[in-house]
Order: sequence, then C-alpha cells, then structure tokens
Amino acid sequence: MDKEKQEALVTASEYIVNLKLGLKKTAEFFQNYDETKGSALLYKVIDGLYWIMDVLVYTKIVSDEEVVEINDNFKKVVNAFENEDYVLIGDLLFYEVMPIMDNIEIKINKCI
Repeated sequence: MDKEKQEALVTASEYIVNLKLGLKKTAEFFQNYDETKGSALLYKVIDGLYWIMDVLVYTKIVSDEEVVEINDNFKKVVNAFENEDYVLIGDLLFYEVMPIMDNIEIKINKCI
C-alpha cells in the first residue's frame, strides 16, 4: 500500500473513534425523543460517514458488497428522517450502522 493510502488509513483510524461516539450520542438523542439535538448531530455524523466511505473506497479495504450495505443503511436513515421516524433513526444508527463501523475500524487497524 502506498504512503498516501497508509496516511489516509491512519487518519481514519483516529477519526472513527470520535465518529462512533457521535453515532452513539446521536442514536441516544433520537431514542430518547430529543429530535432537536439528534438532528443537529446527525448532519455531522453523516458528513463523517461519507468521509470514512471516501477513505474506504480510496484505499479499497472493503468489498463492493460492504459499500452497498453501508449505502443501504444511509438510505434507510435518510428515509426515516424524511418520515420523521426519529426512534427508527436511533435504532438504525445503533443496531445497523454502529456494528458496521466496528467492523470497519477493525479492518482499518489491521491494515495499518
């Protein structure tokens, strides 16, 4: 792996820790019916998820199927937000997206 990809993975490894904390906090806000705080954090979380996705695609450490799975979960979250189903957003973030981020963190750290 070239130096630029390695540096991107190191940055992603450091960043994903904070992203997972943000995911957990956002999920908790939505699950506790605090849509205002949850919505405010959701935008930041989505930006972070897209950044991580860019790194994963750039470094090619995940399969195409995994990328599709992540994108499908993004779509579910957006759909739940459009339908104002805030508890579902919390559940999706906690039970669907968080385990994916855990696996990605493991993959990133193995590559470093």
